[in-house]
Amino acid sequence: MDKNTLQTMETIANVCHLMGETNRLKILFLCLKAPQSVSMLVKELEISQPLVSHHLKLLKTAKLLFSERNGKQINYHIFDDHIRCILEDMYQHYSDKSHLTTKTQSNKKDASK
Repeated sequence: MDKNTLQTMETIANVCHLMGETNRLKILFLCLKAPQSVSMLVKELEISQPLVSHHLKLLKTAKLLFSERNGKQINYHIFDDHIRCILEDMYQHYSDKSHLTTKTQSNKKDASK
């Protein structure tokens, strides 16, 4: 593999690692519904403001979220439609378990041959 491909894969692995933390994933899904302020996230997640801010900084650095000032308040949004589609597709894939069961069963049958 070329250097650019390896760097892209490393970036994807890092982003997946970031999304592997439950509170960060919750933040992303809350921002899918509507822009969120720090105070809204603190209330919804029931975690401290410094911890929410830390998670937001990491998600912004990874270009999963962006911030927009509205007067005194800063709202956080999903970075772009690519991120929105990835999150919605992942949710759809894992919330509809019927196809997962079918695949798992047929994979087990294939492995036993």
